[in-house]
Amino acid sequence: MSSVGILIVDDHAAVRAGLKQLISSRPGWLILGEAADGEEAVCQAMQLRPSAIVMDISMPKMDGLEATRRIREHLPDTEVLIVSQHDSQQVVREAQRAGARGFVLKSHLSADLLPALESALLHSSRISAPVAKAWQDVIATAQQISRADVAPSDPGPHDDLDLMSGGGENGRSHAFP
Repeated sequence: MSSVGILIVDDHAAVRAGLKQLISSRPGWLILGEAADGEEAVCQAMQLRPSAIVMDISMPKMDGLEATRRIREHLPDTEVLIVSQHDSQQVVREAQRAGARGFVLKSHLSADLLPALESALLHSSRISAPVAKAWQDVIATAQQISRADVAPSDPGPHDDLDLMSGGGENGRSHAFP
């Protein structure tokens, strides 16, 4: 993989330092910047145009979900990987709807961050095991909804009345007065 730029977003300096240390261990991955809240994340993303963003959810001024929505709207090629201490299905669902590519629990950062970030850079998803089912449930629900929205195809013109009223074999054997 060629050199990629990454933006780190978390309101805690110690977490940003840990993320930076993990990400910097990967050759070719460059930390372009850091942000402490969602507003700063959006501004830096627009300026730096990173390949990926590692984004916390719970932050002051603007949360990571709203920042993700705004960034993905303006920079659709920039992948966002959510890191969070929250593992509820609702949070996972909201992260996916916001446009996040993946979701890593902070309690699983050392094991899951680099593989999840690598997947995101390849436009694929990788999720921490404890929230993987919730992520897959969101995908399955979306697929069911999209299938339900597809109208059944019409086989084309047909004239059932002609068939029953004298046209064809059925019409002759079942003549109506």
